[in-house]
Amino acid sequence: RVDRWVQLSGDTKIQMNSENTRVSGNLKIHKGLFELPKKDKPQLDGDVIIQSPENTEPEKKSQISFRDFGLDFGDKPALPFKESEQFMLRGQGLNGALSGKMRLDGMLDDLAASGTLEVTGTYLAYGQSLNIETGRLIFSGKIPNIGLDVLATRQVENTKVGIQINGSLQ
Repeated sequence: RVDRWVQLSGDTKIQMNSENTRVSGNLKIHKGLFELPKKDKPQLDGDVIIQSPENTEPEKKSQISFRDFGLDFGDKPALPFKESEQFMLRGQGLNGALSGKMRLDGMLDDLAASGTLEVTGTYLAYGQSLNIETGRLIFSGKIPNIGLDVLATRQVENTKVGIQINGSLQ
């Protein structure tokens, strides 16, 4: 996929058997791109029922877990930065480079993370392009519970206008 790719290096250890796959180690993210999915993707109506053929057992999948797995997105880039040399996060108004470090632990469907990632770039809000002055994703616990500390502004004559978001992603 051209909308999601990464160039990385590091050391990892993968232990596999028929029931479990355990991943540990540290990876350095050099550059890449992750385009966020559009908000308005199609969904099935509530009256749609999907039936599977009977007598088919779901295939048992190996459980994936992370054990003290580190991701290093590097230092915060100086402005202006070259997008081609960063890990870029794009979509839903965001065009930003990620930096910082985080650690992952636990089963894939119950993953915990710790660390802080910073976003440097722009955010489109209310039809206006805002510069991200502060953009932090704070991980401290289960993945859906991500802390946000965001300030994005633009200068209008002698006044600075923008948005500020603080709190949990949930």
